[in-house]
Amino acid sequence: SEENLQASDELFTKLTIEAKKRGIRIILDGVFNHCGSEHKWFKSALKNPNSPYRAFFRWTDEGYECWWNVKTLPKLNYENSSKLQNYIIRIGKTWIGRGSSGWRLDVATDLGHSDEFNRYFWRKFRDEVKDLYPNAYIVAEAYGRREKWFAERCWDSLMNYQAFFEPVSWFFTGMDRHSFSKREDLRGNEKWFLLAMARESSFLPWPALSTAMNQLSNHDHSRFLTRTNGIVDPNDGTRPQELAYVNVDPDIMELAVVFQFLWVGTPTIYYGDEVGLGGFTDPDNRRPFPWDKYPLGEKSEEILNLHKSLIDLRKRFKALRRGSTAFLSASKSSFALARFNEKEVILGFINSSSSPNELKVDLSWFGEIKKVEKLLGGGTYSFSGESKLKVILKGKEFLVLRGEL
Repeated sequence: SEENLQASDELFTKLTIEAKKRGIRIILDGVFNHCGSEHKWFKSALKNPNSPYRAFFRWTDEGYECWWNVKTLPKLNYENSSKLQNYIIRIGKTWIGRGSSGWRLDVATDLGHSDEFNRYFWRKFRDEVKDLYPNAYIVAEAYGRREKWFAERCWDSLMNYQAFFEPVSWFFTGMDRHSFSKREDLRGNEKWFLLAMARESSFLPWPALSTAMNQLSNHDHSRFLTRTNGIVDPNDGTRPQELAYVNVDPDIMELAVVFQFLWVGTPTIYYGDEVGLGGFTDPDNRRPFPWDKYPLGEKSEEILNLHKSLIDLRKRFKALRRGSTAFLSASKSSFALARFNEKEVILGFINSSSSPNELKVDLSWFGEIKKVEKLLGGGTYSFSGESKLKVILKGKEFLVLRGEL
């Protein structure tokens, strides 16, 4: 009923107000590429050729265009209807006005039937939303390199597949993001990893890179924890879901989480990852949150506490949120990185090998380091007055240090 809809809208606004009091911003998911076959627009257009919504869809001899040939997902036809374009932009502005702090744009590059139109539309959408709320965060689901989209100011950032999700998955697990294929030559390959991260990051402008959604898992791909077991999903309907926890390696997942929070961008946690939830690719990755019993027992508690500690570090040290970044050294499936500004440098050391390893870094190019202190993790370190730092890590161990400038 109209009364219920109005009450729901008011409740949403109240939710965003209470969230902001607690330092939380709510971003909505805009699925504007398609609707459902039960949507009133489509049902009206399907039954009545003279429906005002008929132009919202593309009609063919076989019926209607749908997204990826899924009949329950009719694709919207933006090029054929300025009314539809204006309606969606009005939706974007309406919910910003009701308290949303931004939009995540589902399959953003698939919206229309050409990249040219899509860039035109998202540029207009972003401009009008930001006219209402300049700090609105517009983040797109987009695969591949999209330099031109940022040059034309279509989005603020994107879900970071190319420069985070994929190289991180290959390095730490040797698996692709779906668990459909395995590459042992990439697992623990520190030279390939540093090159891939540097190369793919170079295609994103700094404002986009520094706000990109860095995920280890999400609703479209297998859970990171399950990828650590190296089991290839046959993707033929015979996937045994009970294998999602067989031979998983929570220690490797912890290392990936550490990197996620130290690296440039926005650490984005897919629900359940913080306690080690497993699952193969969609829909197995959408298992309910294990409220009653954590899947890994005490290890789940450890992973949860690690997330809390890393969140605390991000809040305490500005260099982890806005600092520059650099890889400092790498060897034997291990690497060292830094996040730094004019006052401090945060140093991360990660050993993904099962064997101990030693990493040496020269800190002289940061300037004079007054002191070095341990923030999190294990391992041992020694720091000389000549800015030489030596770190020794056990197998599958990490260390986070802070140097004061």
